[in-house]
Amino acid sequence: MDEQEIAERLEAVEKKSNAMYTAVALILLGFVIIGFILNFSVYMNSSSFQKMFKDMLGGEPLPVITEYYFYTKQFIMVGDLICVIASIFCFYKRDKPRRLLIIAGIAVYLSFKWSISTLAMFLPLMKLIEMIGA
Repeated sequence: MDEQEIAERLEAVEKKSNAMYTAVALILLGFVIIGFILNFSVYMNSSSFQKMFKDMLGGEPLPVITEYYFYTKQFIMVGDLICVIASIFCFYKRDKPRRLLIIAGIAVYLSFKWSISTLAMFLPLMKLIEMIGA
């Protein structure tokens, strides 16, 4: 193999990897936007959610993680905005190590945020089921 063949193969691999990064960034951007919309609905109606959960539990205090989620919703919204901006940045940045780091950071943030959000919304329901069963 001469140098020209090696260069052509490397260029072909680079084009495929760029397409992969774009697809991953698009998927992450979609997840971030959906998460942002869901968090925005909770943010705008958080007093309604708190009242609904407190009425369901009959005066029992909300689980700690649910209280935490309601009191930190502004920071969660800022984190979502940062993720949207970082996802858009991934489209235009050609520096692969930085792009990989950004995508990995977004994935870790989203997995943490969604696990906390899921726990925060379902723990009051689990507490209600426990109260009914007892």
